[in-house]
Amino acid sequence: MIPFWLPAGLLAVFVLGMILLPLRRGPFDRAAIAGVIAAVAVPVVAIVLYAGMGQPGRPDLPLSARGPELEQARQVAKVRAAVDKLAAVAAQKETDPRAWSMVADGYWRLGAYAEAAEAFGKAHDLSPDDPTMALAHAEALVRSEDGLVTPPAARLFKIVLASDPANPRARLFDGLTHAQAGHADEALSVWEALAEDTAADVPWRAALLDNIARLRAGKEAG
Repeated sequence: MIPFWLPAGLLAVFVLGMILLPLRRGPFDRAAIAGVIAAVAVPVVAIVLYAGMGQPGRPDLPLSARGPELEQARQVAKVRAAVDKLAAVAAQKETDPRAWSMVADGYWRLGAYAEAAEAFGKAHDLSPDDPTMALAHAEALVRSEDGLVTPPAARLFKIVLASDPANPRARLFDGLTHAQAGHADEALSVWEALAEDTAADVPWRAALLDNIARLRAGKEAG
């Protein structure tokens, strides 16, 4: 029997609007940036799939004992099929950005970041003046590139900052853009200002400060 939390967790894929900041790649340690999570929460689908489908280091189960896991995998495949069908419906609603946003969120939850970026892009095209959609599109582009802030994503973050200079996620990525380009001074300027504007009890602030320290250390060593 499928655990009751599986369908409930997968349903949350479509009703929660939380977005994780991606791991970055570049001159810094992935583990360091992974802790910098701005204004987001843990993705429910990741918990569901981890709890139900595997644990690192656990011995492989014999085929006879894999029935529940295989059934859960089938359920995930059904969710993927449902998102694909939703995308087909969205394609018929050429003027509705909300439909594409739902599609994008579904793909994001499944880890299909390239598809999520494409869907967010379509939603953004239909609502070009919506900074929230621009931010979602930019973050999806970064995630689809394994944490690399590409020029299109960087431009979108700038658009968000032009309308909302205090946006913490856009500021974080703006600093990351400079860091990945090797512009340590610019990255430090952005991140240090962000840290100053962030309350001490915000969970991700400590990780941000750690990355600032790493960047400063790398600059001094260089």
